[in-house]
Amino acid sequence: MGKAIISTTIGAEGLPVRRGVALLLADSADDFEKSVVTLLSDAAARRRLGHAARELVETKYSWGSVTREFAAALEKVVAKSRQNVDSAVASSTAG
Repeated sequence: MGKAIISTTIGAEGLPVRRGVALLLADSADDFEKSVVTLLSDAAARRRLGHAARELVETKYSWGSVTREFAAALEKVVAKSRQNVDSAVASSTAG
């Protein structure tokens, strides 16, 4: 939705994000409060973080991106399977 995000480190775990680029990280109540005040008082930072978060989601998690990644994974599986079949055929005809 293009909104600025504040998360805990654990909440953002596994996501390809950097602190202060696509979101703010706050692991204590004090840090969370400071982050909220920062975003409420700095419209430019709010827009920048929201835009970066939206761009990340569109780039990394859109249907097109996810299907390309899935297709690449399937192609690797097929290639590995072909190698295994070729290796088995070669072994059976060598003897």
